[in-house]
Amino acid sequence: MRNISLFFFLFLLFSLTACKKPQPVTVEQKRPNFYLPAELGNIVLNMSLQELQTKRPKMAPINYVQDALSFRKEFYEEIGRDSIKRVFYYIDSDSPQPLYEILVEYQDKNYMKEEAERLLGQPNSNNGSEWLFDSRQGFKVRAWLHENRLVFAGEIPGTEWSELN
Repeated sequence: MRNISLFFFLFLLFSLTACKKPQPVTVEQKRPNFYLPAELGNIVLNMSLQELQTKRPKMAPINYVQDALSFRKEFYEEIGRDSIKRVFYYIDSDSPQPLYEILVEYQDKNYMKEEAERLLGQPNSNNGSEWLFDSRQGFKVRAWLHENRLVFAGEIPGTEWSELN
C-alpha cells in the first residue's frame, strides 16, 4: 500500500509539473547594436554624423587629396585593444548624413572569424560567405569578412548600399 501511495504521489507531482507551461525568458538587451563588437559601445547603423561624433569623439576624418568619393564621408578611429586595431565609419554625404557602413579591422584573422560567428552565428547568405539580417530599425544589414576586416553595411534608403540593390 505504501508503494502504491508513493507511486501515485510521484505520478501526480510529475503530471502537474509536466502540464505547467514554461514561462518565457526575458533577455534584456543592454546594447541596441547586438551585432557589433562591444568595443564600439552603443552606436548603431543609421545614426546621424552628429550623434556618432558625440559617441565616438576620438574618430578623425579621412581626407583624400582628390575628392573622388563625394557621396560619402569617411572617418576612422584607432582602438588599439587586444583584438581590434581600428574602425572605419562611412557616412552618407547627403542630409541627414546617416552612418551606413562600419569596417572593424582586427589584429588577427582567426580571432576575427571567431568573433564574427560569436556575434552573428553562421553565415546565412551568398553561399555561406555573408550574413544578412534585419535591423531593429527596419532595414537589412549585410556583413562579411574582407582581409582582416569585418564589414557591416546597412541597406538604408538613399545610401550607397540601398542604391546597389
